[in-house]
Amino acid sequence: MTNRSRAGGCAGANYPFLTLKERDVETGLDYFGARYYASTQGRFTSADPILSSGRPSNPQTWNKYSYTLGNPLKFVDPDGLFEWDASLKDDPSLSDKERKRREQLRNAFIAARDRARADAAKAHDAGKLSDERFKAINDASNAYGPDPGQAGSDNGVSVGVGTDDGQPGSTDPTFAINEKWNGVTPSIAVKFDADFLTSGSASIGVVHEGVHVEDAFAYAAAYSEITPQNVLTHPANMAQWDTENHAFHVQSHLFEAMGKDDKRWGTWQQKWAKLDVQQQEGMRQGVATKIIRDAYKWTPDNKGWTFSSRNCRPCK
Repeated sequence: MTNRSRAGGCAGANYPFLTLKERDVETGLDYFGARYYASTQGRFTSADPILSSGRPSNPQTWNKYSYTLGNPLKFVDPDGLFEWDASLKDDPSLSDKERKRREQLRNAFIAARDRARADAAKAHDAGKLSDERFKAINDASNAYGPDPGQAGSDNGVSVGVGTDDGQPGSTDPTFAINEKWNGVTPSIAVKFDADFLTSGSASIGVVHEGVHVEDAFAYAAAYSEITPQNVLTHPANMAQWDTENHAFHVQSHLFEAMGKDDKRWGTWQQKWAKLDVQQQEGMRQGVATKIIRDAYKWTPDNKGWTFSSRNCRPCK
């Protein structure tokens, strides 16, 4: 079961659920994009599309009809399925060579995401990765939603290739304001460098950008709680520095799970495994702060735009 951050408040008779999912008044079911939820039964009416999410360490993950691992006060469920953007969609009008290239890139993304989950699960089951760090990697991996091609609606996430300046990945969120129910509809465009996506490091980038997707969804879920008085202090209204800091930390956890040094960014060194948790966090934070300052020019005092500045009415 895929999980995200805790949701905001309710918003009207047709949106009684904490996650702002619309209720079908005729059937009494709540629409979650990929499937329906029966609140009277406390379960979904069909199985979780992510059929490979069962883990020996957590029996709740084997119940494909349960809601948020049986803990609705802590977690919410994803909205639907992500989509491939125009750069990765299959198109019969394209040459066979281009269609095959796109298929390989789509498969590379899915394989990288699955590899991150598997590496995290292996390290966690072996006692080499804490519950918290294991969950952080899984939340980022699962934030995109189930794969396209299964029954369900899209969740506003698109995945494609073609980043600026050859960066490994980029995430561009916008939030269309819906005055009717005091909420926002997220649109999150994730792109990867094509060569990076087919490299051995792709799982790192998929998890890193997945953190940005997760943070964007958390902001959308909390939108009804954000007011002019707390907009600058609400924890879900992250700035660029905040979400990059979050992403580099989870990236570090994945390298820890893999048992490898992060040779490009330095977010994890195997020798840190001998340090206690507090010391490890100090090393992570020091490296993350330096990376964000040097690569993006953002600092704790100059954090860049916030999610609220990405609100649009209407979005283009």
